[in-house]
Amino acid sequence: MDRIFSEVSQHSDVLILGSSITALMTASFLQQENPGFDVTVVGPRPDEEKRPLVGESLIEPSTLLFYKMGLGKYLEREHYLKNSLTYYHKLRPEDAADRRYSVHATDGLIHLSRQLHRPRFDRHLRDHAESLGVRFLDGKAVSYKGRSKPDEMSLRHEVGVKTEERTLTLCSHWIIDATGRNRWLGKQLTTYDRPSEMQRSSLWFHLADFEPFLGKIDATQRRPLSYNKWEVTHHFMGHGNWVWGIPLKSPDHDQLMSMGITYRPDLFPHPMKTIDDFLTFMDGEHPVVSEMIRTGNVLDTNVLNNYLYRADQVYSPQGWFLLGDAAHAVDPLYSTGLTLTVFQIEQVNAIIQGQKARTMSSGDVRALESLWLSFAKQRGKEVGQQYEVMHDPFQASMRRYWDTHTYFEVVLPSWWSGLFCDPKAARVLRRLFGLNTIATAASKLLFSQVSQRLGKNISQSDFNRTTDLMDLVNPEFDCASDLIPGKFADLFKKRVRFREDLMRMAGRHRTLAQLPVIALESLLSHIVPLFLRSTGICVNKEPFMKPERLPIELESMDHQSAA
Repeated sequence: MDRIFSEVSQHSDVLILGSSITALMTASFLQQENPGFDVTVVGPRPDEEKRPLVGESLIEPSTLLFYKMGLGKYLEREHYLKNSLTYYHKLRPEDAADRRYSVHATDGLIHLSRQLHRPRFDRHLRDHAESLGVRFLDGKAVSYKGRSKPDEMSLRHEVGVKTEERTLTLCSHWIIDATGRNRWLGKQLTTYDRPSEMQRSSLWFHLADFEPFLGKIDATQRRPLSYNKWEVTHHFMGHGNWVWGIPLKSPDHDQLMSMGITYRPDLFPHPMKTIDDFLTFMDGEHPVVSEMIRTGNVLDTNVLNNYLYRADQVYSPQGWFLLGDAAHAVDPLYSTGLTLTVFQIEQVNAIIQGQKARTMSSGDVRALESLWLSFAKQRGKEVGQQYEVMHDPFQASMRRYWDTHTYFEVVLPSWWSGLFCDPKAARVLRRLFGLNTIATAASKLLFSQVSQRLGKNISQSDFNRTTDLMDLVNPEFDCASDLIPGKFADLFKKRVRFREDLMRMAGRHRTLAQLPVIALESLLSHIVPLFLRSTGICVNKEPFMKPERLPIELESMDHQSAA
């Protein structure tokens, strides 16, 4: 260790605190994108870090980042395919014995994702980072001092690190807090807001060697799905809560699944402290889940209560950054945790490269930060409000359709084209994403009106009368940047058709309040594309990676016989 960290090498371009998946992703990406950079990670090896792990359900940006980093073949070989986020809505939520569910899932996606067995993946990711030239120091940060110098390229950060042999001082141009919920650096440099409303709590565990539930429910959906229905992330929706199940590939077990429940304590008066608490509640809401658990072996149990928080500042022009859980605790309903981290990793790389080239102003840093903070906050608010109707199969599914449409139609194309990393584009996008507020409020009213008219005797045929989810999803988000104005036009046009279908179901005389919103969205479908083209932010942008289709869609077809 003394030989590796000599007096000279104690200076790093980037110093990353923490050694979990966020730290390893960040280190690997920065080293890959900046050849010759000295990237140092401080923290224990993955096997030695004491922290509870959840099986990670990836979605598009995180999967594509790992492919870009050269980990695609490893993912295909060692981790299960994930065809969709699948949601099970009980048609009679008040009747425990009724096993009829309406199942909602995407189909025909181009970029499929993976389900990560975290301990195995984290070990491989560390080895990959090391092969790229990232240096690792098995130690613990014990002190921090920022150096106040006007020169952006000075060594602005000084960290005392304690190892088994000694305490040494590391200096760097940039420093990243990836210490997760410990927030070691973040707590020293900024403040955190812990919301008193819409808090979340969770209990989770790993289940091994069990009998899957698929053959024991009466499941209906709009159309047959074209893939193995087990290879998805499963979500059972309930009263103020939802339950997840993530199948994991393991050399030690025939079946392994990460399972858990997330709930809003103000809506869910059943504190979850033990597996027995969980099973007792599931017996009354989703017996099929508790029955499956009793056929297997629970390997561990973890609990987090009132775990939401968010940092007031995540980036600084002085070269410090808070990433992942060090910045913001996320509700995992949409599996957005690592995706938000991917957005940050790319932004941090853009800031570092911009500061090195002296083209990134303090205002530019704040613009990128503001876009990320506003997106994360709005996404969190939308998910938090869903708990109020999660037991209502119609309202819950329609709200998710709405969110999924926005994500695929404009968020993913904007990210793919690099707009999240362009300060000018970030300023524009933040304004445009703000247009969502009025339209979303009106849509929630409409969903409620339709649900009231349908009453408690809802059936799959009622869902079939709405706009098809796959008509709202844009699988080809990996488009050229000059097509993005058209994607925003499509967003508003599809919303109009979505509203009109629902208005027919609710009765037009009850939905007159939707007419001004339809008029506004029709107008925006013309104005927003013109505005975007006038800004020039969509011209000649370099895509995230070459727009090649991932080969795993063929693998999905091979599994059809197992469905």
